[in-house]
Amino acid sequence: MDFICRQTYIFLMANFAGVLAGFIFDIFRVKRKLVKTSDIVVYIEDILYWLIISIVLFVLMYYSKESELRGYILLGLFIGIIMYMCILSKYVLMFLRGTVNVVYKIVLIPILILIRLIRIPFKCFSFVKRKLKL
Repeated sequence: MDFICRQTYIFLMANFAGVLAGFIFDIFRVKRKLVKTSDIVVYIEDILYWLIISIVLFVLMYYSKESELRGYILLGLFIGIIMYMCILSKYVLMFLRGTVNVVYKIVLIPILILIRLIRIPFKCFSFVKRKLKL
């Protein structure tokens, strides 16, 4: 009975790892939509994504005490990814985009105010310069 419980736990953890893989994929998707990058950067990001997913899978297998890649672990991983993409991905993408937009506005508004404040002395200087015909 302990054997079945342990394998069920590992299967559920593989599902969670699949959900995590989908979430990390959505983070990369949002980043790619917001920032246009060259093909080389996209390749590097793809390699980085697969390294992260490999580490997640390695940690899962390490803590499963068996450290063997079995079919049910891969099945659990794929089921987790499919569940995430079908159920959660749309909402997570909306949340991530909204969060990025809010942070962008929070950062952008002070920068715009600072630019306007810096322009005032330059406008005054150019006005005086035109009046004095320098």
